[in-house]
Amino acid sequence: MYEAVLAAAARNGIRVIGHVPFSLSIEDAMREGHWSVEHLLGYERSLVAESNGFYPDWADADTALMPQLAALTASLGVWNCPTLAIIHIYAGNLEKTGRAVENRRRMVGALHRAGAHLLAGTDSGIGVTQPGTSLHDELAELVASGLTGAEALRTATSTAAEFLGAVGEIGVVAPGARADLLLVDSNPLADLSALRTPPMLVLRGKLYERR
Repeated sequence: MYEAVLAAAARNGIRVIGHVPFSLSIEDAMREGHWSVEHLLGYERSLVAESNGFYPDWADADTALMPQLAALTASLGVWNCPTLAIIHIYAGNLEKTGRAVENRRRMVGALHRAGAHLLAGTDSGIGVTQPGTSLHDELAELVASGLTGAEALRTATSTAAEFLGAVGEIGVVAPGARADLLLVDSNPLADLSALRTPPMLVLRGKLYERR
């Protein structure tokens, strides 16, 4: 059924995003048109040699396989929204937490080095991560995965605008762009934590000040 969805979407110029189902490998899903992968779902099934369930433990991932998988992702132009922050929370309830989190970071780092597209997202709205504040946690996770502060920031601004087909409209400080601005006390490129407590912000042209 999912392959039929991908085929129909391709015929009609519709992009397919979301979870890669258990019925397909991540490689086949990407080759057949899955355009954006959420939560890195599917990669773990190609990185764990033997699995007794739908969700192999990322702690057992074979890191040597990551560069090849990342190169395929980049070559196909597939996007990834890894949602590292929420998985970090979930992993806190499991054994081998440290290795699972670190291996997910390694996969994101491999994707980044291969030139694959990355997006910042936190899966907020389901009662696990907090809307707004969790985005800062995600940016910190991306930096821990090997991105620079500037590269991490782009995943939530200009790169996100590219993904949404809104280049020049959002995610950029430029004449004619939507007036959404975060005003900070220090350079966020030196320390992204400067973004957590902005003294002022402009949302669609209206100024808000922190009291």
